[in-house]
Amino acid sequence: MELFDKLGISSAGHPTIDWELTPADTFGTFESWGGRERVRHASERFYYFFINGWQNPPGLCLMERGIKFARVLAEIDAPRELLDQCMARQGKSSYTDKNFAIDPALKDWLQANLLDHFDAAKVHPVKSGLEEESQEAGLPRAGDALPPVKPITLRGTPAVVATAELQDILSRHNFFDSQRMPQGGHFVNALVDNNDDLT
Repeated sequence: MELFDKLGISSAGHPTIDWELTPADTFGTFESWGGRERVRHASERFYYFFINGWQNPPGLCLMERGIKFARVLAEIDAPRELLDQCMARQGKSSYTDKNFAIDPALKDWLQANLLDHFDAAKVHPVKSGLEEESQEAGLPRAGDALPPVKPITLRGTPAVVATAELQDILSRHNFFDSQRMPQGGHFVNALVDNNDDLT
């Protein structure tokens, strides 16, 4: 797609415009993992258009979004009357959110001017100066060498334990108990990234 080519977005990931995504959806989807049915892994990217009402006059922008990641890729020269009509249809925004979803009229204009027949003069790339945050967990991968760990096997069947037996059990297994074994509970362990791209 010529739009993504101009913005330096690799075609390897098959980027497409998500016409259903709106600014109101983005917090629940990308900041709180509320959109697990939509987002398959942390490195996945979504692209959508919105009207940025924080600037004066409001402008049409293309956003790149992912888990804990947001970047305005471009500002788009769109007819002012289309932007004004779109915002007017949505009513007055709150003080805390001045971003607006696009409407069908703007979608049709974008489709005609940027996707069906690409007009490069209407696209102005935005350089944020921000580097993309690494999504690496920094943990050893499954299969990497780990610190030596002594396995502990616990009884799998229930039993009645007398109070007199507790001290021996706590000491033998290094269990924590606030009164009898406050220094216990320090086990050698390691967290491991299981390579599911969700860690």
